[in-house]
Amino acid sequence: MRKSLIKLVALALLATPLAACSQTKTNCDTYQAADRPANIPVEIAVIEAPTNTFVELESATNAAQTDVMSKLTENGTELATVLADSTPNIQLHDYVVYDNLTTDLDKPNIQKDVYGLVLHTYDCEIAGEGTYKSSGESDLLAAFAKAAGSFTSDTSQKYIFVLSNGLQTAGQINFTKGIPAQADVPAVVDSLSSQNALPNLKGAQVYWYGLGQVDGTNQPDLNQQTTDALQTFWTDAIQASNGELVKTVRDLPVSAPKDGAIVASKVEPLAGACIVTLTETDGFSFKPDSADFINRTQSLGAASNVINQLKSDPDCTGALTVTGYAAAGVDKSDYNATAKSHVQSLSLDRANAFKALLVEAGFTGTIKTVGGGKGPVNDWDSNGKFVEAQGKQNRKVTISQGNN
Repeated sequence: MRKSLIKLVALALLATPLAACSQTKTNCDTYQAADRPANIPVEIAVIEAPTNTFVELESATNAAQTDVMSKLTENGTELATVLADSTPNIQLHDYVVYDNLTTDLDKPNIQKDVYGLVLHTYDCEIAGEGTYKSSGESDLLAAFAKAAGSFTSDTSQKYIFVLSNGLQTAGQINFTKGIPAQADVPAVVDSLSSQNALPNLKGAQVYWYGLGQVDGTNQPDLNQQTTDALQTFWTDAIQASNGELVKTVRDLPVSAPKDGAIVASKVEPLAGACIVTLTETDGFSFKPDSADFINRTQSLGAASNVINQLKSDPDCTGALTVTGYAAAGVDKSDYNATAKSHVQSLSLDRANAFKALLVEAGFTGTIKTVGGGKGPVNDWDSNGKFVEAQGKQNRKVTISQGNN
């Protein structure tokens, strides 16, 4: 017999599997915890923003499942879910109790059961089993505040998992009125902070699934500079809120959002089509800790494609600026001033290496080079260990062409 217990407040939930809401509508009521354990080791909040401008949320829940379940390992772990429309609220708040959990065989079963609470919020609120009516739009900053409000312990480990494309369309900052460019992000975040518009995330580690991912119909595809600006904004906003964005998954399987998804307004991408970013997915990549190309022939082809792409746009004229980036390459504890200086130098070497390819590919105009340092993707895990798969995303160059 499995000696484990999920402590739930609503008896209606005990009658059916946690992930199933179809048997009775009472299973889709909002649940609040009646009491809490004296010592809470881990507190988890899952922010869900299943808008009609996002992909079908199942893509994000599937991507997040392993990470969420990996945190469900201790007695008294507490879980909250927040639906991030324009008036975010905690939809479910319960805690998990392991009673005499003595074998590893118990853990996968109980973890899967608890993850059903995440699916419960989505299925009941979006699939239409409950009585909840969305107020439309998405206010992620307010959702973060609700998530932080679910944390009650000063000593617990705190995790926030976000299932969203990052497009805030209501609240203190509204991206339908313009997404801040990367260069403007620090000033925007400072302004939000001075207005007390940022939540206190209390040292929470944030995992994000689907940042920049859109449905392609209700929300047209975002260009690279827009997705990079979103990454920078949320990274900086979370840090200014006393949290840390430790993982971002930006590529989810594309599928249409479900009927009943939160209706959100379309956001215009940033202007400036004369910007191209190349990563290894474009047939271009650097060797780790080097300005040498893994495949020089493919990289030369990528340079030729950049030139042709810019030539095809009559608005793209003038000098090119090539900005190189690099991965941290070391664990966070070792990312000191010396390591930062090395990454900065390496990023400039990569910019110069790609400049040489552009010249070889036939570009005859002026080319400036910039060392951008470490790329915008967080390439450390929650323990501060360098993650090669995330580091690859920072080994890139951005090519922009000024307008004369």
